[in-house]
Amino acid sequence: MQKFKRFVYNFYQVSFHVGAVLGALLVLLLLGAFVVSLAEGIDIGTALYFALVTATTIGYGDVTPVTVIGRITSVLLGVIGLIYFGLVVAISTRALSMAVTDSADDEEDSP
Repeated sequence: MQKFKRFVYNFYQVSFHVGAVLGALLVLLLLGAFVVSLAEGIDIGTALYFALVTATTIGYGDVTPVTVIGRITSVLLGVIGLIYFGLVVAISTRALSMAVTDSADDEEDSP
C-alpha cells in the first residue's frame, strides 16, 4: 500500500508541472464539441459524447459527422485525444519510476 501511495503522490507531483497543458487540451476538446454541435446541428450533450468517444479513439459510429467542418473537427479531436492520453501515460510512467526509485532508496536506508 505504501508503494501505491508513493505512486499517487508522484503522479500528482508530476501532473502539476503539465497541468496547464492538460487543461488547455481539455478546453480544446470542449471547444471541438461546441463546433461539432453547431456544424452538425446536434445537441451539446450528444456533441460532448461524440468528442469524448472520438478523443479516446473508440469511435462507436453511432454519431458520425456529415459536414466538412464536422469531419475536420473530428480528426482534430482524435489528435487532441492522442496527445492528452499520451501525456497521462507519460505522467503515469514517470510517477511509477519515481515510486520504485523512492522505494528502493528506502529499502537501502533501512537496517
